[in-house]
Amino acid sequence: MQDTTRDDDPSVAQQVAEDLPAQPHRIIVNEPFAQALGTDGLADYVRRLADIAESSRGRSPALVAGEIHEVLAARGVELPEVSVSRMAERLTDPDRGELVIRLNNGEILFGHATEAAAPAEPSSAAGTADPEHPDRPAYT
Repeated sequence: MQDTTRDDDPSVAQQVAEDLPAQPHRIIVNEPFAQALGTDGLADYVRRLADIAESSRGRSPALVAGEIHEVLAARGVELPEVSVSRMAERLTDPDRGELVIRLNNGEILFGHATEAAAPAEPSSAAGTADPEHPDRPAYT
């Protein structure tokens, strides 16, 4: 008997997607930002973002972005518009997983501890290390 199922069959792809758990929405807070907010400020920031996330699914990303701006402004913080817009888009996605807020060192501030995993590290592509070679010009 021949297998007639194709990998690009939408029904198979849809079934696989439905079987997978939704990926959490991660907000990673860098340590200098957290230090600038202080302990109480960071706790307030995390709590208010969690409140926004709880009510944001399916809402207008522009409205949610406005709420995020208010949270940031209350702490005297400005983020690039693209960062706030992207956060709002992901928070309003009805298919997103649960919210996890953590420091870039891996410490969970909000969400499930199973998300702790490894600290956020900048990734580097293979072969992009800066070679030390005496013939390499100083300006490259």
